[in-house]
Amino acid sequence: MDQGTTCHMPISWLGIQISIGVGPSRWVSPCGFQMTRATQDFTGYRLTQFDALDSQIGSRFSTLSCDIQTISSRPYARKCVVMKLIEVNVEVIRTAINNNAGGILIILPTGGWDENLLTHWLRIESDLLKEGFQVPVYFLTESDEVENMYIELRELSHGIDKSSGPSLLDFIFSTGYRAYVDAPNAHPMRNVDLVNIEGKLAVSQYDVKRSTIILVAHYDAGGAIPSLAYGANSNAAGVAVLLEAARILSQVTDPKNVPKHNIMFLLTGGGKFNYLGSKRWLEMMSEDTTGIALFDSIEQVVNLEGLGVNDENRLYLHVSRLPKEGTFGQRLLSALELASKLHPLSNLTASPTVEVVHKKINLNQYDLAWEHERFALYRLHTATLSAWSSSTSYQLRNSVLDGGPLWGPKIVSRGYWSPVLPTVVARNARVLAEALVRLIFDTDAAAPTSKEFPFVDPSWSTETSAGALLDLLTLSPRSTQLLSASSDRLGRKTSEGNGLIHSLERYLRAFLPEVRITRHYFAKKNPTAAEGNSKNPSKSVQYESGSVAAASMPTLSAAGRDPEVVFYTGVSPQKIIVYRLKSSVFDLVVACCVGAYLYGLHMVFEYLEVLLRSISVFLNAPGKRLKVA
Repeated sequence: MDQGTTCHMPISWLGIQISIGVGPSRWVSPCGFQMTRATQDFTGYRLTQFDALDSQIGSRFSTLSCDIQTISSRPYARKCVVMKLIEVNVEVIRTAINNNAGGILIILPTGGWDENLLTHWLRIESDLLKEGFQVPVYFLTESDEVENMYIELRELSHGIDKSSGPSLLDFIFSTGYRAYVDAPNAHPMRNVDLVNIEGKLAVSQYDVKRSTIILVAHYDAGGAIPSLAYGANSNAAGVAVLLEAARILSQVTDPKNVPKHNIMFLLTGGGKFNYLGSKRWLEMMSEDTTGIALFDSIEQVVNLEGLGVNDENRLYLHVSRLPKEGTFGQRLLSALELASKLHPLSNLTASPTVEVVHKKINLNQYDLAWEHERFALYRLHTATLSAWSSSTSYQLRNSVLDGGPLWGPKIVSRGYWSPVLPTVVARNARVLAEALVRLIFDTDAAAPTSKEFPFVDPSWSTETSAGALLDLLTLSPRSTQLLSASSDRLGRKTSEGNGLIHSLERYLRAFLPEVRITRHYFAKKNPTAAEGNSKNPSKSVQYESGSVAAASMPTLSAAGRDPEVVFYTGVSPQKIIVYRLKSSVFDLVVACCVGAYLYGLHMVFEYLEVLLRSISVFLNAPGKRLKVA
């Protein structure tokens, strides 16, 4: 007998038939012997939980065990309120909690998002990240089973409303549902790590005397539901472009073709928390002589984000300071403009262009708009290459709708990378690689006619290769909580994102001679000794010490502060077991009936002799005899 089945067996005792339900629920079958589906399992996605700046954010509890009812039914006390997205807003949730609701279940659609529903969810998601809720809040995705359960609960509620309130028979014979989540209590994550992966492109040995170009992309995703944060366009597409560029540049570099610039590739964590991974890496580099030498050699930092969709055949180079004529930044812009024309998108008729967008950093604002602003605080020449015209033009940038199962079902054996297009990712990777090849080898000076033909062949980055990288990056959610390693009670590092980190490291190691992983504490610690340093620089794993030279620190401002964030465990997907059962009043009535029946039997056996004597006297009592004619 499987876990979700209840078997009801009739037992005849003293001429009275009793139906006994054997199973995990209290569902009693009205018929004799049959198999009834009494339990169903659903995957539940819990609302995030963390503390930020002395504020509690998200769902504060994870364990759930209460009866389910719709939002239209009342009262809410000790009930789990289930509602569809269109019925939800923060005020409704707050009202249910104030009326002692035991939990919240929200049903989310999987695809078919129109403009109104999309706007509605983005507003709710933003509000959910602003306050804490003292009940477990879980999300379910639409399915036939969930829809049937919701319809039955709604019809039951409407039937009660039409009868001007629940009748006695409704209380006794109504069938309901009970949700149960056996999740461990959430507790603060200790010693959360941010992981950065850096790789260097070098023919023989990395020359610190040459100027350096750094390509940067953050690999984590954001949203109110950590286990649904896949971040297809922000920023799986940017990471895929960086990885493709690393592969292409490694193929055109050999001892006979030594580039004039060093190329470094940097994948950072904590991008959704004010680009903390980049901040930690900059602090680590600024505290030792090797890092300071690298700072002095940096010519340009190019950050990559939002390169998976390009509707206008236009790329944007976002900068904090406009590049001056004759500088490397101006040459980079010219190279990108030429590369975009040599590698156009075939499905768009507009002429490909690269437009510079200048935005100064607001030092009084805590949240930075772009990752390049983090590097600009250290007075480095930096820019962000993106298909977005502004930091707010892409509505799904920090939403769970940026890819993932909510946007639509994935293709078999592929990741959740919709709405990203692999053809666009491959094209943007070729544009970036083409521009860098022309810069690091100075091809325009060597061959003036080279502007007419591309150096990067279209077959070097294709829809297939870009799609494979997107699959790697979106097979599992990449929220900071799930990717960050934390210490368990034995002090061991545990992380659901280690598989992705190691895959990215192995990919870079296949094309770059020097690759290392650096781990940084999410929260600042007192100076400690570095751990895990390897003699082989290509296999080193390094911990930052946590101290930074005062002379290298950027100006103290809101943008330069550390995020005061405490993560909690228990945000991974949980199994929600839903029992189909009769009401508690039904149990009470059945118990009373069974008790009365057993009491009656007891009285029969207790006074059986008296009863038999009474019957005998009655049968033998003298009566009038009939005369026979």
